[in-house]
Amino acid sequence: NAEYMGVFPAFPFFSVCSVVLLCLRSRRLIMDWKKNFVAAALVGGAAAGAAYVYKQVTSKQAPHGSKDSFVVETHLRTDSDTSAPDCLSEDEARYRSQNLSNIRYELILSLRPGSEYDGDCTIHFTHRHPSKGIFLDFTGKTIRLLRVNGREIKPGRQGRSRTKSVEQFSHEEVEVATDWHGHRVYISGDLLRPINQVRVVYTNDYDHNGEGFHQFKDPEDGEEYYYTNFEPFDAHKLFPCFDQPDLKAPLSLIVHAPEDWVVIANGPVTDRYAAGTGDESLKTFGLPRFGRDPESGRAYGNQIWEFETTPPISSYIYALAAGPYHHVHTSHNNIPLGLYCRKSFARYLDAEELLLTTKQGLDFFQDFFAYPYPFAKYDQLFVPEFNSGAMENPGCVTFHESYLFRETPTDNDRVNRADTILHEMAHMWFGNLVTMVWWDGLWLNESFATYAAALAIDKATRFETSWQQFHLGMKCWAYKADWYSSTHPIAGTVTDTDATFTNFDGITYGKGASVLKQLVSVIGLDAFRDGMRLYFRRYEWSNTTIEEFVQCLEEGAQRPLQEWVQSWLSTAGVNTIKPIWSGSNHKIESFSIQQTAPLESPTLRAHHVEIGLFYAGTKNSQPYTIKVVPVDVVGALTAIPSLVGQPMPLAVFVNYNDHAYVKSELDSDSITFFKYNLEKLTDPLTRQLIYRAFYDMVQEHDLSCIDFLDIARNKVCTETNLGIVKMVMGYVARCLASLVPDDRLLEQAGACFDMAWQALYAAKDHELQICWAHALIDSAYDLRRVETLLKLMDHGTNIKGFEIDQAMRWSILGRYIPITTGASQTADKRQRLEAERVRDPSDRGQREYEAANAAFPDLQLKSELFDRFLTDTTSSLAVISSAMSGFNYRIQAELLRPFADKFFAEVERVFETRDRQFASEFWNSLFPRYRADDEIIRQTTELLNRLKPENFILKRKVIEGLDDLRMFKGCRDFAKRLVENSLNMSHATFV
Repeated sequence: NAEYMGVFPAFPFFSVCSVVLLCLRSRRLIMDWKKNFVAAALVGGAAAGAAYVYKQVTSKQAPHGSKDSFVVETHLRTDSDTSAPDCLSEDEARYRSQNLSNIRYELILSLRPGSEYDGDCTIHFTHRHPSKGIFLDFTGKTIRLLRVNGREIKPGRQGRSRTKSVEQFSHEEVEVATDWHGHRVYISGDLLRPINQVRVVYTNDYDHNGEGFHQFKDPEDGEEYYYTNFEPFDAHKLFPCFDQPDLKAPLSLIVHAPEDWVVIANGPVTDRYAAGTGDESLKTFGLPRFGRDPESGRAYGNQIWEFETTPPISSYIYALAAGPYHHVHTSHNNIPLGLYCRKSFARYLDAEELLLTTKQGLDFFQDFFAYPYPFAKYDQLFVPEFNSGAMENPGCVTFHESYLFRETPTDNDRVNRADTILHEMAHMWFGNLVTMVWWDGLWLNESFATYAAALAIDKATRFETSWQQFHLGMKCWAYKADWYSSTHPIAGTVTDTDATFTNFDGITYGKGASVLKQLVSVIGLDAFRDGMRLYFRRYEWSNTTIEEFVQCLEEGAQRPLQEWVQSWLSTAGVNTIKPIWSGSNHKIESFSIQQTAPLESPTLRAHHVEIGLFYAGTKNSQPYTIKVVPVDVVGALTAIPSLVGQPMPLAVFVNYNDHAYVKSELDSDSITFFKYNLEKLTDPLTRQLIYRAFYDMVQEHDLSCIDFLDIARNKVCTETNLGIVKMVMGYVARCLASLVPDDRLLEQAGACFDMAWQALYAAKDHELQICWAHALIDSAYDLRRVETLLKLMDHGTNIKGFEIDQAMRWSILGRYIPITTGASQTADKRQRLEAERVRDPSDRGQREYEAANAAFPDLQLKSELFDRFLTDTTSSLAVISSAMSGFNYRIQAELLRPFADKFFAEVERVFETRDRQFASEFWNSLFPRYRADDEIIRQTTELLNRLKPENFILKRKVIEGLDDLRMFKGCRDFAKRLVENSLNMSHATFV
């Protein structure tokens, strides 16, 4: 048995002896079967004896307190623990990876409509120190059979909720110590051997929070759809396993499903056939697993799907989906391609563009990495109620179905979708073929895919705005995350899987990718490519650390990179650079770049930047010319002697072309120039970066939000770049929602609405019309302007070829319903809401209805809804979170005052008793950040002070919420002071 090779070093010796003996006997032509039998018995007996001795040696307990006694001392227990969290620590994962090998899974599932399914999982593994025991990760409903190395153990029953009681295994019937507390199955060393086989037969509930094995019922046609979502630690919600990234294992899968369902998994289907009463795989459950659903009359369990065994992959990327999915198939260079969506979405599946992007990506990555696509097929599924944008399951990539456009998309929408497709595809190599050892390497996984996707869009597709979109999305997200007090190094410590959830953030995705982009600008794209090619060849199908990744890059670049690792990966915070320059007689006399860092993260780093110097253009040319000077910024002040004696520029921007991950502060002369000439700059990326610099000044209280809105209204109305319009109007919406003082809100919002109205009717481009229509809706804060929107909703825009689409209709109701009105208009709101519900019977319509209903300015309704948020455990997360999203509005601040107090009274309990996804939605939607006053800041501070260290998920949210509140209040107070100072100066001048 080859599995002995990993745990029994003496066995190869006896294997060789057997071969030699048989060869010798063959040469001597001794054919007596008795003599052969005796010889074989001698060799086999010697091997068995050595195995027995080895087992006895390895079975001896390690001294108490030693590292090898970790599981015995900490985890193997017979008592039940009702408070045990569903979490895996890095130490626990390390112990398992040091002791387990040769893992493989054989899984049979019986799926049916309704609330539950059945599973039969056999886990094979070797254990270096079997006497110390081990635990399997498994969150389930009922274990029907537990068999360890042929020995049957009678298990108890365990619900998923932490608040439910736990029934232990029946220790009266078996004499070994084994325990299942609902998330782990502990197996005593008395049951284990060097080579093990554990079989678990179980029943489980489908999930409804977007994790584990999610179930969705389509309200349009009643069809049910199922899909898995496991990252980082949810594979054990489908089947018992060692749920950690460095215990890679092949998975063999058989699925029983209704005859009209499609079943999709990581590997291709090897066989599909009808089940019968004599089918042995059905009998393995010990239960009849075929029949008819009493509600629908549909047959289930009568189709069996067998799948090709996967390569050794991590548990978080196993995948399964089932249901009556609509599908389209083709192939590309012998790679089978598939697209799947639910039947009611088939009309939105633009297969031609999706497949084109897929083929372009496969061609680019296979060439760039010099490594063929490593899996057997490439299916992409667009699924409902997905918690994130997408998930990189090999051969079975899942996407949020919002990437199938119900309304007319803009080119920005299309490039964002292409970015997500290529991001997940990059993971097939970086993340799936080669995987991090533990979740502290998550940043590298996601950063690489983010950068690689932007590169692929730029090099392999028709889209020309890749790096502009990269800044708009990833880099701005990173700057925001790095601004918070909760910021952390890119490569930080992740103590357990709970901590992993907090690291799916702008640092992990955006900053990491920005730093990689900056590194490539220094070492060159060819050197980066060569390093990656070496990395995939050297570490295929294995797990790696950051040190091994950097070593490959160093070999590709032929230069040391440890200084880069230390300054960029091991420290937190973002630097700010600003030009310091002066001159006379139209010549520069001195020029330097000043670098600063936040007090909390004082690291000054080396930056490779390009300085852009702006000069007046000549006749018959562009209005302005730009001289680009590459420099390396090091330390607090970097002199640039090469610019001394050069002509004085009109303005300077110190991160031209956006190569560096750094904030760029404008000097006073440049502020004035850009304030009046921004729209005349011909390069879209430059305009975008200047707008961002202005918005950064608002958040740092160097520019009033009122002044920023004035700049935006005067400049963006003539902007022709769709991405910039969307970005700037997003900043405008944030200013109105949070930064403008209360007494200026309606005035400023009205001015923005009027500007957007004019821009909408002036725009000739259809995509700009869509963008301006959304901006118009976002700026409607008063009843008069909302009534203008209602007229557009009822009678149309009279703009040729442009109509208010369904998404806009819901958004208009979302502006109308929160406004306090009289009884007749309240009745009109309710009538319109019910009519829209009929007009849009989809699941999106259901979610939008929940959000709009929660927005009514009705104290009793709000009270009932808040109670529902605390008690409803049956609605799907998507539905309940939609209702929560419509609860808080700035214009309802007084009405919502009692619910702010209730929020602070309940939020700790929510995080203690509910799952992470729900708790996060509860915080994101119901935290009263709209008020940003001293009272809310005090309550938030008190909440932070009383949190225990183990409540780190909530603690991080509280820290960031407090940062937001202080920034919001600071911006409002700063704007008020400027107005007051202006009034005082006007009064003094008059006197």
